Amino acid sequence: MKLFIAAFLALPLATVPPAAKGEDREPPPAEERVDAVTLAEAQAARRAFDDLLRAYEQGDLIGLRARLDPGFIGYQAFLDTAQQDFHALRLIRVHLARPRVTAGPDVAVIQATWEKRFVDAASFRPGLTKGQVTVLMHRTPSGWQLAAIHGDSPFWTRPAPAPAAGDRAGARLPRQTPPQ
Repeated sequence: MKLFIAAFLALPLATVPPAAKGEDREPPPAEERVDAVTLAEAQAARRAFDDLLRAYEQGDLIGLRARLDPGFIGYQAFLDTAQQDFHALRLIRVHLARPRVTAGPDVAVIQATWEKRFVDAASFRPGLTKGQVTVLMHRTPSGWQLAAIHGDSPFWTRPAPAPAAGDRAGARLPRQTPPQ
């Protein structure tokens, strides 16, 4: 009886066609290959943007510069404002919420809501800014680089207003707007 049950259970495994076992499988259709390439490119662009954010949080100006496309409009202004933040802020942390990545072979668009927490170096007051950003990442031979940014930039923080008399410590900063 035990032999019969073992043979009965092994029968379906023996009759599985070779294609189901993974042998002699045809290549996926072109659409699936493109989707896999697009997904890989989207993940690579997202990792590059995360690396850019980590370089900003760590105050790494050289790392920021390496991840910026030289054709970025406002290249020097971007680096200047980042340098000002490195001197004016401490413990910078940027958190992305709901990032959406649309990628092609050489270009990716990342849209996200973000929140930046930091401590103002002059007053030791915590700060919080929030916004929405759209970034354009461009793939170069050296990797993905930031080519354009639109919306509320997480890389720029307006200086905190001087605390008024009776103002409590840790008050929130107003929502930032990019420089004109």
